[in-house]
Amino acid sequence: MAKTIDARPIKNIINGGVVEAGHGVFFTFLLQDDTQESFHCGYDLVPKLIGNLRQYGSMAQQTRSPVAGRSMELASPYRVAKITRAAHSDDGKVIVFEAAVTDGFPVQLAMSLDQARQTIELLQTELTLAASPTDRRH
Repeated sequence: MAKTIDARPIKNIINGGVVEAGHGVFFTFLLQDDTQESFHCGYDLVPKLIGNLRQYGSMAQQTRSPVAGRSMELASPYRVAKITRAAHSDDGKVIVFEAAVTDGFPVQLAMSLDQARQTIELLQTELTLAASPTDRRH
């Protein structure tokens, strides 16, 4: 793990979109010195880029404040602003819900009926535990 690096700090992501007829994406950063720098990457690299950035955020959170027990770190999850809609597939085998998030585009999750039930059960358990004054996981 690097302690210091020679890199220019990013202030914001100010632009982005599709390039090369969908074969890639571009994004423009506003740097701390108020200059802008644009990058592009191939479509196949996008999931790795996103996954790695989320993992680096998680690693930073763990370094800043290690989380004990069953808690999850809070640096990289999408933060839901509002659940905007839910639907199911025509055959009834898949449930989908969409959430507006505080940063970025809406997130859609699709799952089997069993996974949907498990999600509901896990959320209900966490709601119960979070309401408990003796819950000291955080």
